[in-house]
Amino acid sequence: MLRVTAAVDVGHSLLLPIVRNYVKKYPKVNVDLVITNRIVDLVGEGIDIAFRAGDLEDSSLIARKFVTADMKFWASPGFVKKNGLPTHPREIAKFEFIRFSEAGAKFELVSTKEKMTTTLTGRISSDDLDAIKLLTVAGDGIGLFPFFICDEEVRKGKLVPVLPDWRYETGFFSLVYPAQKFVSPKIQAFIEIALEQGKACTKA
Repeated sequence: MLRVTAAVDVGHSLLLPIVRNYVKKYPKVNVDLVITNRIVDLVGEGIDIAFRAGDLEDSSLIARKFVTADMKFWASPGFVKKNGLPTHPREIAKFEFIRFSEAGAKFELVSTKEKMTTTLTGRISSDDLDAIKLLTVAGDGIGLFPFFICDEEVRKGKLVPVLPDWRYETGFFSLVYPAQKFVSPKIQAFIEIALEQGKACTKA
């Protein structure tokens, strides 16, 4: 048995495809998914691998950088047709955004040439990236979330990039597991599959 945990939005967008490939390649290994937004005690709850954002504070755990968590702007074609698009962050105040409530309203945006702080305005906010994505696809505003959340919608033409040269830097996601003298083959195999799939998650 391999037990893996992730937050809800990351679990749905990143974890499930990895698990599907893993069980196809290793059909004798069972996988138990713990998809929750609470902080899981890996050792106490018998978790083998966790997907975690940001820097690792617990020295009893080992982290392998997985994918960037940087966020970019997206909108539906219907929203673009009706409202147009900003061509620079200075124009952001003219548009409706679906805001990520945990990040607040002010963002420092970065491009290859400059940085600037801007404020996103919008009547709807959420602490769930999947909810923000669905509202963005529905045309209720411009959304700000990582590419790995919406790669399928982008491929199907349901979302288009907004201000593609700009991003909100939020760090990275890591594969985290308890420190141990020998990493078991089932954990090592999962990490290898995850890292390979992770390469495709940061192409936008």
